[in-house]
Amino acid sequence: MSATIEMPSDPGLMQLNECLGLILTELRELRAGVARPVVDETRPLTALELCERWHVEAPTEALRLLYLSRKCRAWGLRALEGTKGWSALYGRADVLHAESFAAGKLKRRKHA
Repeated sequence: MSATIEMPSDPGLMQLNECLGLILTELRELRAGVARPVVDETRPLTALELCERWHVEAPTEALRLLYLSRKCRAWGLRALEGTKGWSALYGRADVLHAESFAAGKLKRRKHA
């Protein structure tokens, strides 16, 4: 007992079937080309990741780090204890709070 798929005889259904096949092929190609890396949402963000996230631009890396530190200070964000410079780490919850503060949704957090 073999299963055979009957092709539709109606020209409209044939065209619809061809379009469906084309859409599925393109969808597979898009999914294969856009492989998203798995990101750990609990790990802290680095200074470089914050610069990319907040689009901090400067002519030199030293100025870029300075502009980032100024923005962090203005938004009430501090690096995790024991980290500084480009190796500074920032907690995700603190970063989200700082972004909400910058958007005017929250008041500035007081650090102990």
